[in-house]
Amino acid sequence: SIKLYMDAHIPRVITLGLRMRKVDVLTAQEDCSNTLSDADLL
Repeated sequence: SIKLYMDAHIPRVITLGLRMRKVDVLTAQEDCSNTLSDADLL
């Protein structure tokens, strides 16, 4: 299965909707990366 990484700018409702559909999602907030720049995340 495909795992998705959600940037801090993605609305939480989208993440929740994906999880309801059994999509494996990790958010920047969950791994404490929400303060990093996009370049650093990539």
